[in-house]
Amino acid sequence: LLKENGIEAYFSGCMTLTLDKFDGIEKEEYILLVDVKDEIYEVIKKMTNKKIKRITNNRKREEYSKLDWNIRRGYVEDYLKLIQKASLVITPRLHSALPSLALQTPVLLIDYSLNNDRTSDFLKLLYYTTEEEILNRKLKYDINKPKEKKRII
Repeated sequence: LLKENGIEAYFSGCMTLTLDKFDGIEKEEYILLVDVKDEIYEVIKKMTNKKIKRITNNRKREEYSKLDWNIRRGYVEDYLKLIQKASLVITPRLHSALPSLALQTPVLLIDYSLNNDRTSDFLKLLYYTTEEEILNRKLKYDINKPKEKKRII
């Protein structure tokens, strides 16, 4: 839209793609599911012998916003370290998938809105699937030997 109106512009992505890895964090053999539905968890559980950790980003906004900044910062740091330690992150949340890329953790995005304005620019960076592919066990991505990142040509 900016370019169409004669304004110089470029796509730079999300700030979370610029995160630096934490020092001293070793990979562990677990799959981190972030805000994944119970049905998907049950299927993933049958596809792997790896430990699975489930977390949510859902917070009660009013309560969370009242917390001291240092407490909130600590929560974010713990969350990012959990991502960095994981052998794989599976999530429908773009703002969990993109930090995973920055922290060099393999990630599989469950995309509920393929090629919409919000996600289409990022799909070239991510491995992604649909809920149906997982539930029907037609997943083309090997969760037991996850690929680090896509090659962008």
